[in-house]
Amino acid sequence: MKTFSVLIPTALILGLGRLAHADVRARFWQFFRKNWVLWALYAVLGLNILEASLKDLALGNYFNAISGFILIVTIPLFKSKGRRDGWAFSKGKPFDMLAYTDPLWNFLYTTWNIAFVYAENPGYAASSLCILLAAEIYPLIKRRPELYVQARAYTLAVHILIRATYDIFTPIMDSSAFASDKAVYYWGLINFVMHVPYLFYYFMKRIKSFDAMSDVTLSREDQTKLPEDSSEQER
Repeated sequence: MKTFSVLIPTALILGLGRLAHADVRARFWQFFRKNWVLWALYAVLGLNILEASLKDLALGNYFNAISGFILIVTIPLFKSKGRRDGWAFSKGKPFDMLAYTDPLWNFLYTTWNIAFVYAENPGYAASSLCILLAAEIYPLIKRRPELYVQARAYTLAVHILIRATYDIFTPIMDSSAFASDKAVYYWGLINFVMHVPYLFYYFMKRIKSFDAMSDVTLSREDQTKLPEDSSEQER
């Protein structure tokens, strides 16, 4: 199930969405240039985090599960009043899919995800860590945190595809020997301690952005009223 829930959206939604924005002249691609593509990718990201968080709950890894729920709440919305679009395709080559997460969210997702894998199947923890670090380091090198979600989608899809066809990771990167219930518990606890302050930071940032937008709106309204007020005084 996980194989299809990752590979199909990556190939048919993300991949075709990028192709549609690269070839704007062809009418065939109009369907994939509509907003539903980004809404679908937003939903797929949230649902994949939700699936993992529910598994964490089933495993008794409650702190890490709560961290996953916090990540879902703090995913940037596709559209949000008073803010720029949270998701978009870049206007020029290579027509990247951009999700405007910040470096903190990217790091928290990385440490939450590897903790989930370590709890669910410690044998794949080492290989998953390498894949996660590739997605984490790429946007840092580019200095563009908005590339993280796309990088994570591609690296996860490749990782799952390889494991589904021929598992090359277990023979050379089997980390089962490092399994520890205590490590699972404390890793989840550390993630929880980091995620909760981020949740408050996220909402404080949103409140400030709404306040700033309200001030701009009010100032514009005042400017439109000034000519009317002056004309009334002249009369």
